[in-house]
Amino acid sequence: MSFKLYKFARRVLIFGGYLVLIGFFNLAASKPSVSNLSALKPSVSKPPISKQSALTQQARQQQLFKHFQRVIQQIDQDLLAHQTAFKTDPLQLGRFVNQKILSQWDSQRTLKHLIGKKLWRQLTPQDIAALELRFEQTIQRYVREGMGLYDGQSVKTLRVQLNKLATRGLLTLRVEPIYLPAFNIQFKIAPLTEADSTQQSTSLKANTKQVNRWQLYDILVQGISYIKLKKNEYRRIIQNQGLNALLKRLDDKNQISNQNPQQSRLKHKTKDLQSGNSLQPVSQ
Repeated sequence: MSFKLYKFARRVLIFGGYLVLIGFFNLAASKPSVSNLSALKPSVSKPPISKQSALTQQARQQQLFKHFQRVIQQIDQDLLAHQTAFKTDPLQLGRFVNQKILSQWDSQRTLKHLIGKKLWRQLTPQDIAALELRFEQTIQRYVREGMGLYDGQSVKTLRVQLNKLATRGLLTLRVEPIYLPAFNIQFKIAPLTEADSTQQSTSLKANTKQVNRWQLYDILVQGISYIKLKKNEYRRIIQNQGLNALLKRLDDKNQISNQNPQQSRLKHKTKDLQSGNSLQPVSQ
């Protein structure tokens, strides 16, 4: 990514939940990855989709499109109506992030991709809660940093595309800055649990009940994935220094303050986190 493109991204990737992009791309990638649906295809080849299945797929995509469209519109309205308060009151901004942004984000899925399945299997529930806490505090930090540049940018939901088994998808949005050219961003989306995503029901009513379980877990801008951008750093720290070193690094970046405990949805999970983490440095 060129320096000019990097500066452009930092200036304009600001809209509600998309304020997080300011922080997501603090470390610009030098080798962008190509964003397309082929990355979302199952590893095992599947029979061709029947006409009935194709119709069901279209109905599911349309439902998800309408669901995320409502979410985006609500974020847009809240930001526009309360932007002054959000810029001056950290507690009110924190509540907004918890209710409207983190509620749409699957933090565990993001973290699992960041540190890899092998390391993830070594974590205790306390380890996972500690990582989730830091990740959500990181999102809070990203939004605080980006809010200073928000001046009424808007965003439109363009489309939702699912893979053949409807286990993964891409949500494409159009960001429309006031003074700069519009551009697209994409989010990877997936059901909250694999069990929900693999149900074979063709009932439109059943599918409607499932759309609220779809959440974001990665973001791509100009082909650059946040997970691909950060995973090497996360894994290197854990492998060389242990999980506690990663937690401390995130703490240092986020400058956690006990004066603002309401910022995290996970504050009820902070108990017993000081009992020690199970994941220690591992040999490479």
